[in-house]
Amino acid sequence: MRGGMDVHGKLLAKGLADRGHRVVFISTRHPAGKTSDCEDGVELHYLPDTIFGSRRHGWAAKSVRALAALHLEQPFDLVWSQSFDGFGLAKAVSPATKLPLLATLHGCIAQELTSYIENLRRRGFHPVFFCSGLAGLAYS
Repeated sequence: MRGGMDVHGKLLAKGLADRGHRVVFISTRHPAGKTSDCEDGVELHYLPDTIFGSRRHGWAAKSVRALAALHLEQPFDLVWSQSFDGFGLAKAVSPATKLPLLATLHGCIAQELTSYIENLRRRGFHPVFFCSGLAGLAYS
């Protein structure tokens, strides 16, 4: 676990699994190359052709396909996201599956702006990242 969102998500997921609910996480590539795992009754599915810890390079499309495939195998009642990512997922998947979405949004716009500026410093200026980041902040 790396931070508050991770701890929050893990505790909620474990609590739901302990109460008999099926809980499934879809995540980026596992650093050791695992494709799936189960911890504390929570199913973990890793997308091998993505970058560990990054939502870039196909993460969005691959997570939508993984959710749709898992939903076909055993239907879900709800999609729960720990960020705004869930809105994109719901837009892509929900029309076909009619899955409701719960998105837990953490922090505030000031924190989002601080993170955005730090990411610009760390990655360097790139017009696409700059524009998409500003659009995301405006949406927030």
